[in-house]
Amino acid sequence: MNHITRAGIQHMPIHYASCLHAALTITGTARPAIGWPIVIHTKRCTIRPLVETDIDAVMAYRNDTTWMRYQGLKGLDRQAYIDKLIGSGFCPTSGGQLAIIEDATSRIIGDLFISITPPSCRIGFTISRAQARQGFGFEAVAGLIEAVTALPGITLVKADADPDNVASIKLLNKLGFTLVGTKDDSVFYELTLAKPAKH
Repeated sequence: MNHITRAGIQHMPIHYASCLHAALTITGTARPAIGWPIVIHTKRCTIRPLVETDIDAVMAYRNDTTWMRYQGLKGLDRQAYIDKLIGSGFCPTSGGQLAIIEDATSRIIGDLFISITPPSCRIGFTISRAQARQGFGFEAVAGLIEAVTALPGITLVKADADPDNVASIKLLNKLGFTLVGTKDDSVFYELTLAKPAKH
């Protein structure tokens, strides 16, 4: 099982957008959701909000245009990545990016996207060429889904892929996603979350 912990802001050089806790409060209830920042620990990886010092590593795989042929965000310069992936701070309700760090090497091997609009959230994933086909994508996305499952009021996870992106579609199927539709050059998948039983 993945281990999810609250991250002490004072220990992480991350600027968090002020929208976090207010935006993650589920409409019509007084109970706030578990707000980011959290750090997700999987068997081999640590997942946490992307920061500016990560960008050089991110550029190395996102500017591999052959490998990133199905990825929309690629081929940019450093400042453009900072603006698009980090912006004014991590805020999952407007779309936030998370770094996937391999614990054995402390290297960034990919990134995850999350956008939360209760009762659903949308996710995306990118893994570097060097770490492909080693189970890191499955492990990281499964860890993110487990974290999302702990958020009160979130019952559905959505994802999409290019119909020719066989690897991503296989990963979504392996995670239990169901194909719900197609539009233009995308196929759309959904996963209904199994919430822990209340005691």
